[in-house]
Amino acid sequence: MKNLVIIAGLALIFIGLVSFKTIFNDPAIPKVPPPQEASGFTVPDNIQSILDKSCLPCHGTDGKYKAKMKWNYDKMPQMKTSKKIGKLSKIATKIEKGKMPPKKFLSKNPDKQLTDQEKKTLIDWAREYASELAN
Repeated sequence: MKNLVIIAGLALIFIGLVSFKTIFNDPAIPKVPPPQEASGFTVPDNIQSILDKSCLPCHGTDGKYKAKMKWNYDKMPQMKTSKKIGKLSKIATKIEKGKMPPKKFLSKNPDKQLTDQEKKTLIDWAREYASELAN
């Protein structure tokens, strides 16, 4: 009797594992998109290259202290849409007013200076993207 219970238990476990594998390998079940796609936060390559050059040294993964606390780029995909809209609007305003990148940072890293075209591109993208998210 003991052997019968053990065999029945093992059979149930085997059936469960086979069913589990079948369910999660079923191509009819849509796969969960990566966080960036799921969140609706996408960045075109031309914008990403500007961010990489002039923004992410402080506001990215390797950013430090106050800058990263104020705006952490890595957290954008997880933000609520309303917060993304607010951050994008602030980005446009700070760049437009010449507050980002800050002068102190640029004095140590002159190669991170945004050109007028890069400023315009970032500002236009941030405003258009915020507007797009709002609709």
